Amino acid sequence: FGYHAGAYINFNLLLLKIQPEFLYTRVNGSLTGIDGSGKAFDEVVGVNRVDIPLNILFGLGPIRFGAGPVYSYQFSSAGEFVSFNGFNNGVWNAQVLAGLELGKIQLDLRYQFGLTDALDVLSLPGSAVEASATPSQIIVALGLDLGFLIF
Repeated sequence: FGYHAGAYINFNLLLLKIQPEFLYTRVNGSLTGIDGSGKAFDEVVGVNRVDIPLNILFGLGPIRFGAGPVYSYQFSSAGEFVSFNGFNNGVWNAQVLAGLELGKIQLDLRYQFGLTDALDVLSLPGSAVEASATPSQIIVALGLDLGFLIF
């Protein structure tokens, strides 16, 4: 589980909207495995990052659909046992979404998945392990239109 907060702008182009966003994101998850000494571990980890989605949206009345790339800059991680020394700070993801626009409120259900590896090396006590991670997540996003219009 996690959360995000930020801002977006809509550029209206005929039947399409281009919606760039700038989001601070905190994602929490669990990591399980076996360290270099054969000891099992299970740890809750958290990642802080900035996400910059660029979605192209198509609407039918209040219903909207969209997709686009997401650049994520991961600037910190927190774990008691595991450290992410091999974290790739900048990674590319993709996002698809379906949502509703109800007046000034937007409600989206999004699926975001990794296109590039977010992790190269996982450091455990007594060992470092090559790792690969292209995380995916389901996001429920609530937006409020503050009324700034472009185009």
